[in-house]
Amino acid sequence: MLDDFRKLLDSNVLSGLDRAIMPRLMRLFYLTGLAAIGLWALNHLFFSFRFGFFNGLWGLLEIGVFGLLAVFVLRLISEVAVIFFRANANHTEPMAGEASAPLSLMDEVRGAIEDLAEDDKTAFAPLMSTPAATATAPKPKPASKPRRTARRAAPKAPKA
Repeated sequence: MLDDFRKLLDSNVLSGLDRAIMPRLMRLFYLTGLAAIGLWALNHLFFSFRFGFFNGLWGLLEIGVFGLLAVFVLRLISEVAVIFFRANANHTEPMAGEASAPLSLMDEVRGAIEDLAEDDKTAFAPLMSTPAATATAPKPKPASKPRRTARRAAPKAPKA
């Protein structure tokens, strides 16, 4: 966390807009909010017991209800903000290796086929690296007949 503060105080971070700092500060915002809710609860507890025992019990009920509601709202706001920042970061940063969007459906299909071919080459590369390995490599099993699962044959009658 101290590294985040050092980066925040660095002039490049504050003056440059190439990187967002708010997602890193959301944890600090959430912890500060929890501390504020805790201080409010403690203050309300002492303040309500100051006016009598039954007012103090009523203050405990208020702390339970409003304190939990405040924690829930704080958590909701923090999660929505984090989701917003992540979605924005994913939307604005281009994907690695993505030069431009495909022009047509055929370009997309061609790219997908090329990706599959590269995956197959890398998957079988250890098997085909040496001639001795190719001679001892296991051969693929022939495709077996598909099993019939839709109909069941009637049981054969025993021969008498």
